[in-house]
Amino acid sequence: MKFILRRRLSARKLTKILEAHQLWIGSKEKEGTRIDLSERNLKGINLEGKDLRGADLAKTILAGANLSMADLREADLSKSNLDNAELRDTDLREANLSQANLRDADLRQANLIMANLSRAILARASLREANLFKTLIKGGDLTEADLSGADLREVNLSSAELTKADLSQANLIMANLSKANLCGANLKEANLFRAYLKGSDLSRADLRGADLSGANLGGANLEDASLMDDQLKDAATDETTILPNGSNGPFPGS
Repeated sequence: MKFILRRRLSARKLTKILEAHQLWIGSKEKEGTRIDLSERNLKGINLEGKDLRGADLAKTILAGANLSMADLREADLSKSNLDNAELRDTDLREANLSQANLRDADLRQANLIMANLSRAILARASLREANLFKTLIKGGDLTEADLSGADLREVNLSSAELTKADLSQANLIMANLSKANLCGANLKEANLFRAYLKGSDLSRADLRGADLSGANLGGANLEDASLMDDQLKDAATDETTILPNGSNGPFPGS
């Protein structure tokens, strides 16, 4: 269903909306008005450090916007356009970013704990050292994204596209990466303890120094992946696992 974007906001109108929202937050929703900027064209807007908790920004154009250090906890940003947006150090805990476009966005050190990023586009986005604990990114596109040093414990990246993504030194303890495409991904020194990688594509991935103890690699494709044999000894492989040399598993002793 098509929707019509309303005209751009004047600076004065935006100030009034933000003031009403602050009153709404401060009064515990008894006074003021919750921000509703859904379907607006806010391309390039500067909202750095603003308190936007619970705001409705669904389907909003925020391409190139500066939202660094903003408080967007529990905000609705579903289907929004955040292409090339600045979101560094932004608080997005439990925010709804499902199907949002975050291509080339800067999310370094952002807090995305328990956020919903299902089917979001994060291709080439920078999520370096971001907190994604228990975040839902099922079916997301993270092609060539930078997730180095990120906290991805118990994250749901099932069926996600992570081709050539940088996950070096990332914490992926108990992460769900089932059927994820990690072809050519950088997983050097990543912590994959008890990670669920069943049916994932790890062909040509760099896993040197990664902790794979307790990881489920049933049905995973590790052909031409870079890793030492002893890294697989404590992982779970089976006859459907494709080992680095192209042969079928299980890996001896696993």
